[in-house]
Amino acid sequence: MLDVLDVPPGQLCLPRARLCVVGWAEPLARQDQRAAADDAAAARPVGALLDIGRGWSLYRFDVAEIRITTAAGTALVSAADFASAVPDPLYEGEDEIVEHLETYHRDRLIAYALQQLPSPAARDLHEVSVAGLDRYGMDLLCGVGAAHQRLRASFDAAVADPDGLARQLCLLLGCPCGDTEVVGTVHQHRRRSR
Repeated sequence: MLDVLDVPPGQLCLPRARLCVVGWAEPLARQDQRAAADDAAAARPVGALLDIGRGWSLYRFDVAEIRITTAAGTALVSAADFASAVPDPLYEGEDEIVEHLETYHRDRLIAYALQQLPSPAARDLHEVSVAGLDRYGMDLLCGVGAAHQRLRASFDAAVADPDGLARQLCLLLGCPCGDTEVVGTVHQHRRRSR
């Protein structure tokens, strides 16, 4: 069983989702491991792949069942649907984008939260942090009195690239700047991860 948690950048946040893949693992033939490592590196270069055949081995995992659990519940997903799923374009750079938003746009985040919270909660607001970011919007964690309250800030349209993210953040937060810094942050991360 492979059990993976999707943990957002915010320290006070619970995991967003849990992926559980059940199946059978068996070692690849020694002569096939290097070719499989090269294929994996072409999709996503990871330093550990360099050690395949030198103390590390690759296994083939035959999938029997895939379950994804979110706040909405648990769903079974077919292996074909899972393999064809498109990754969120913001996932790799999420930590850097969140850090940028909290460092340079905290006033806009607070103003957004104050507008969205009911009056009694808005009066007791003392902290706002970005708990997560995806192509459809961002999650804010608001310190209200002694408790925390979550706000979902949805974008008008799904984000496909850094320029789309900047446009959606400016629309959402009422920022006239065009937020070229966010675009630069995403582009820098993409260059580093290649």
